[in-house]
Amino acid sequence: MISVLDILAEKPIKYKNIKNAVLVSEKIENNNRVENGDIVFVRSSEVAGEVGWAKAYLDDEYALFSGFSIRGKKKATYDAHFIQLALNGSNRKQIESKAGGSTRFNVSQGILNEVRMLQPSIEEQTKVGAFFSHLDSLIALPQHLSKCLYCRLRIILKCSFPQIVHALICLCETCQMPHHLVVIMVLHFIDNVKVNLLCRCHA
Repeated sequence: MISVLDILAEKPIKYKNIKNAVLVSEKIENNNRVENGDIVFVRSSEVAGEVGWAKAYLDDEYALFSGFSIRGKKKATYDAHFIQLALNGSNRKQIESKAGGSTRFNVSQGILNEVRMLQPSIEEQTKVGAFFSHLDSLIALPQHLSKCLYCRLRIILKCSFPQIVHALICLCETCQMPHHLVVIMVLHFIDNVKVNLLCRCHA
């Protein structure tokens, strides 16, 4: 069963990555299915930055969602990874501003239904989703590959964020930071700006 920790984890949600296993009735199993392309959200959290956090389910083998999360069923054609990026990026403020609670923040299905998104063509979504999925996967590689990864990352970024990211890399090099820390810092920077930049291009 998909937990809040699965939604907040760095790893994509796939069946093999889900740690919780439960026995449920056939009725609950049918009603709580999460299938490939569905989006799951954190329903409640003491941290405002976590409530409403979205994660795409990316596996052909179905899973189940718990009462601490909200499932968004895929009813249209879209790239699930792109939608995840958009919901956690440029559309994030829409969710946080409507999350209710004093000591604990909550969102409802109704609040999530009100989120408005810019959606480019499915072809563009697929390209964007694949590109950033590849970048996200790089950080999971062992540190002993960091120098090779660093060189590879520079090539990729040269075509994507040539001025802003180049300046950041130069600053890190001036401070003589280890390669793996440069990689982490640059990927963190990309994670904060990538969806905003992409959505502005399609505004």
